[in-house]
Amino acid sequence: MKRGQEGFKTGDIVVAYGSTLTQDGNTDKHCVLAIVVEVGKKDLFLKEGLSKSGKPSLFKIPITRCAKVCDDQVKLSSQLLKPKIGDLVVSIESTWASKKLEKKVGVLKEIIDYPGKYKTAILQIGTKTEIVIFDTLIVAEHSEK
Repeated sequence: MKRGQEGFKTGDIVVAYGSTLTQDGNTDKHCVLAIVVEVGKKDLFLKEGLSKSGKPSLFKIPITRCAKVCDDQVKLSSQLLKPKIGDLVVSIESTWASKKLEKKVGVLKEIIDYPGKYKTAILQIGTKTEIVIFDTLIVAEHSEK
């Protein structure tokens, strides 16, 4: 396997960074997860999964715009922690129309599973309750029950 000056080698998983400079002077970062196909002196050829056409998307980028992903600690058999009644949970939802994320934190009071519909949950948030889609939840703290 060929190694570059920055220690990159063919087959490494990397995050490739780009940006958009907006009219108001802000810089929005973009990142793509990709696999190193070839290593040059200062540049890389990367392959980003499958494009919309179904073909791997091949592109070149400077090494200095990439960060290697260390996957030594990754456990592929790990499962998501399933929320239970009484748990403190976080729900985050995004909409197609907006770039905003809607975050709600509360105690899981009910899990509603009507056939043919999304599984939902009722959260106690302070003095009010909110209904969220169950799949938007992660556990912040397990209840002591």
